[in-house]
Amino acid sequence: MLDGGGAPKRLRKLNSFQKKFVIFAVEMDCPEFPIIPLFPVPLATLMEFAVWCSENNINGWDSIRSYVGAVVAWGMATSNQPDPRTATPHDERTWSKFVTNFPKVIGGPPPKVKLRLQPGHIESMFLDFVDGSWFDRRDRAVYLTLWYTSCRAGHVAPDAGDEHTLQHALRWDRIRFDPSLDNPLTVFLFFPSTKTRPMMANRPWFTAVGRVDNPDFCLVTQLRRHFLENYSGEPSDFVFTRDERDARYLTRTAFTEGLRLRLVNGGRHLGLDIDPRAWSGISFRKGSLQTAADNGTPGYALADMADHTTVDMTRRNYLGDTVSGRAARTAAIGGGFLGVRPLDAAPASLAEPPASQRHG
Repeated sequence: MLDGGGAPKRLRKLNSFQKKFVIFAVEMDCPEFPIIPLFPVPLATLMEFAVWCSENNINGWDSIRSYVGAVVAWGMATSNQPDPRTATPHDERTWSKFVTNFPKVIGGPPPKVKLRLQPGHIESMFLDFVDGSWFDRRDRAVYLTLWYTSCRAGHVAPDAGDEHTLQHALRWDRIRFDPSLDNPLTVFLFFPSTKTRPMMANRPWFTAVGRVDNPDFCLVTQLRRHFLENYSGEPSDFVFTRDERDARYLTRTAFTEGLRLRLVNGGRHLGLDIDPRAWSGISFRKGSLQTAADNGTPGYALADMADHTTVDMTRRNYLGDTVSGRAARTAAIGGGFLGVRPLDAAPASLAEPPASQRHG
């Protein structure tokens, strides 16, 4: 795993959780804190790793717990190590106290947490799209893929600085139109790995998106058009590329820069001055899940869409204020009383504003 000098070796073969732990090990390998070889890992080191994660851009206890869980699973698989969090009653008590207190110490999300996109943002960007532009047509398909699948940006635009992420990128043989390409009602998408379930970090997950009646906002329609225009007959080619004549993958940097420019330009349609630094690929994932919640999708279904282990993870990390949406549940709660039904319209203060007026 590590060469004699303590430098990471063959790091690209590890998943993102494991790579973080190796980097942590290299940084912390000193006479006062010797942890190489990596396993078996003691409970104290596991807690040090959690603290290190919070200081290295892994925000929120749920995310940190995912990284810790992945390290535990790795140790158990490679060295037959028992779970250090529950190896003895003392370990279990110590870890329980750590779990209780650590989230209180690290606090809430830092200011740099990205904002969620709302439908009005996407509508405003699409107003500037023209059919004659290949880049506009590509980005329409990219944005709708992120919006409807709730997948991460790395599946459509991998990080150019990390070769390992290329295996996550969407390729032509990972999509299927059903019942046929000529008249599809559904598109099925296959993603070769997931980040949200540490014990299954290299396992695949699948999703499906149905057709909607507005072709401009229909992923099935736009992905079919993108396929017909760009598929060259090689199933392993990337679905989203840099140019119509450049079959290399769309990079994360190019994607993010393009998104932020489009948001700034689209802000004039909403009467907003948009700070582009507040938005990135995760904004689609946050926005799609919150919009689904606002429109009545139950929590367990949202967690399934996001490929989360628990509903609690979905609520804490991706959903915003849902108080106003609770008024719509009045019919279900009060429906058991004889002669009780909700008013036909909710008070104006609780009504959802038009999509063109929604903003960050």
